[in-house]
Amino acid sequence: MEEHDSANTSYAILSHRWGDEVNYKEINKLPKMATADRDEIRARSGYKKIFKSCERAGLDGFEWLWIDTCCIDKRSSSELSEAVNSMYQWYSNSERCYVYLHDVEDAWLPTECDKQRYCKSGGWPEWFSRGWTLQELVAPEDVQFFNQTWSFIGDKQRNASAIEKITRIPEYYLQDTDPFDGRRMAAQIMAWAADRETTRVEDRAYSLMGLLGVHMPLLYGEGNNAFRRLQLEFIRISDDQSIFAWGHTMCTGPSGSVLADDPSFFRDCHDVYYMDQDAFIEQMKHHIPLHDLPGVPSADLRSYSITNAGIQIWLPLAPYPNSQSVFEAILACHNRSSTPLSILLVFSGSTYYRYFGTRSSWPSAISEFQHLLLAHQNWQSHQTEFTIDFDFPAATSQGFSQHCVYPNDITLTDKSITFTREQDIVVIVYADANNVRFAIAVGNFKGEYWVHLVCDTPPGEAWPQLENYALEVYNRMRAAGPDYVQDYRARIVTGRTVTQTLEGEIMKRGHLPQTICDIPPRVQVVVDHYYGK
Repeated sequence: MEEHDSANTSYAILSHRWGDEVNYKEINKLPKMATADRDEIRARSGYKKIFKSCERAGLDGFEWLWIDTCCIDKRSSSELSEAVNSMYQWYSNSERCYVYLHDVEDAWLPTECDKQRYCKSGGWPEWFSRGWTLQELVAPEDVQFFNQTWSFIGDKQRNASAIEKITRIPEYYLQDTDPFDGRRMAAQIMAWAADRETTRVEDRAYSLMGLLGVHMPLLYGEGNNAFRRLQLEFIRISDDQSIFAWGHTMCTGPSGSVLADDPSFFRDCHDVYYMDQDAFIEQMKHHIPLHDLPGVPSADLRSYSITNAGIQIWLPLAPYPNSQSVFEAILACHNRSSTPLSILLVFSGSTYYRYFGTRSSWPSAISEFQHLLLAHQNWQSHQTEFTIDFDFPAATSQGFSQHCVYPNDITLTDKSITFTREQDIVVIVYADANNVRFAIAVGNFKGEYWVHLVCDTPPGEAWPQLENYALEVYNRMRAAGPDYVQDYRARIVTGRTVTQTLEGEIMKRGHLPQTICDIPPRVQVVVDHYYGK
């Protein structure tokens, strides 16, 4: 084995799904091994891949072939780090990439989803479901596919349409010799990786470094923090605000950091594009009075500052209906239309956090650009899952029972609810035989829990369907929840009496339709009339 400069050497490269492989140490010692040990290695599927890919490279006139399993000495952490940081470039510099599809029997590349044959990989060959193979598909200009018997079944250029169907990577990226043309659009790249898997959780981030043009050290053991570091490194080298557009179509999601937890959060960003700041300003001129447009130098709009406290950035804000704490931030990126996308932010202390809720297609009023501090870490007290117990004996004794919950994928029992960070507000609807109902909203904001009782008595009005009623209450609570947490000490609701204060938590007694229900202690409650206020 010899070392060569990839930029000045003509070589082929192998891309494959790892299995029973031959590593660097074994391939070097193979000639001197005992016969039994050598025979064991030669019987492995990994050795057969090496043999067949070398055979193919020789037929194609190549003197050199690079294979990740046996060309990287993983015993050396520095060599492994260099290899991972260089991997995209090595695949890009290759003259030809051989893709071995071990689970494809046919003499052609699959064009239709077959969940029976490929049941473990979403209906397509397993190679298309792995994290590392994404860059191995995009980076090389010449990619050739082979089935399990090493028969040629197609190439990337001629099968771009079928590959787009499998991967959601637009055809023009697959056919272009320089797919990014100097501009890497973060949200789209993340969207391509949204459903791909890796053996190590950190590799979900490390496998994207080359695609994003990012270099950073490998720290196996850091878990999901690797993906957070990846986003921060990208922000340091790019003004592409699509990095913040994850979940832009979602009404519910994990409030907290403006950075996503993993690539799956970008699943709805396959058609999100970078918008130049000059084009962004021109768009904003249609919505912001000229005298309110920024007197900020254009260079400052394009640059961000990352500190331990957060990310400092200039963005235009719009108020969110019925909330003092929630705002809509407009981003310099767009989907297939030219209209910039927006996300929700919630203000607490001196920092803006990512938030979720229903939004109109475009905010009705946009203020001038503001200098914001965006949180790049989740609040420390934020649990990934929590359960709240509750009991309303008076309500149940009067004939009220649980009828529905929103969101409907929440785990709900008669006396407790369990929900996750993605669902930080839950609405439970109770009703009796006469269809009289009330709703309980339970929320979590920055690790503080609140409960809100909505008691409805709409005289002369027909009750909405229970499911619609739950959604209606939920939307209102998303706007009001952060306000409850941040100013509940000063909130006095007309007609309600504060009965006790214990360790900063307010407990109230609220009159529900046809009954009186005691709210459990150590729960923060605000009682309000929703209709006929």
